[in-house]
Amino acid sequence: MAESYFRNYPIRTFLRDGTELPIYSQLGQAEWIYSLLASCGITIGSVFEAGAHSPNLNSNSRIFIENGWEAYLIESDQSHAHSWSEYLSTISLGKRDKVSIINREIPYESNGLESLFLSLSIKSLDVLFFDIDGGEYQLLESLNATQPNIVCVEADNGYPLNISYVPNHIRHLDQCSHRAMYEMMIRKGYIYLTGLAQDLIFVTPDLLHETILKYRPDLPYGEDFFFQTAHRNFENYFRIWDNWPQNIAAGVVTVEYFSTRLRRLVNNNQHSEASIFHQECLRVLDCLFLFMRISDRHFPLVDIAAEEILAFKDEFKHLSRHMV
Repeated sequence: MAESYFRNYPIRTFLRDGTELPIYSQLGQAEWIYSLLASCGITIGSVFEAGAHSPNLNSNSRIFIENGWEAYLIESDQSHAHSWSEYLSTISLGKRDKVSIINREIPYESNGLESLFLSLSIKSLDVLFFDIDGGEYQLLESLNATQPNIVCVEADNGYPLNISYVPNHIRHLDQCSHRAMYEMMIRKGYIYLTGLAQDLIFVTPDLLHETILKYRPDLPYGEDFFFQTAHRNFENYFRIWDNWPQNIAAGVVTVEYFSTRLRRLVNNNQHSEASIFHQECLRVLDCLFLFMRISDRHFPLVDIAAEEILAFKDEFKHLSRHMV
């Protein structure tokens, strides 16, 4: 991913007394949620992280564990689960006893998350972090027995806002678009709080209106806020723009990034959306190529860029044959 795409992350977060929180999560999303709740007087609760990874890298739950929250950590990788065990051995017994490490995968089934909650006897939950690289939409949609107060979920931010994409099957590394995730969570009764790159954060109406807005009355939220700010979170064409001028090889990889999403739309029988996506991508690619040709800067591999753009056009022609 282009370096400048993350130039504003992780976000710095402060408590009300001015104390800056350490950042353990990838974007600062976990610390943002923790500080929001702490500013509202919620300093203890329960957190569930699906895809817990490591306490030392991209951890959403560590900031909560360090502050005494009950935590459920779902991590299928044995080495990552072991790193959590090692970390827990370094904290106080009182905090350690509140943490459960579940070294298993969430079943890639529509009721996989619901079944896991039931097996762990989880009837209520304050914060859910959900990032399993595919299937988030289907598993959250079928979660009915438990309604977490706050949900931070990853979706694919490579699709523009005018495309609602939901994979027709649960597949690894195939996530729904931001708009699709937003629309599904609204149907489930949630309210949009904010977004940080690929992550979207939602809250229950009760927690928002009965607690958060009493302490943070100026906090933006809701449908208007989503549509006004969603474009900031899209990867869009940052990767192409940032990489091509410096490193044409990285730009080549970027074209494939969007080609992958084009193929997914076609394979999902979303032919109209595929056409729209193709045209939007192509306009940007053509503009970038024109910039490279007329710029005073020297682009020694400009011919490769032209070949990649042509390949992108040809691929759509090939895909179009399957669009009935």
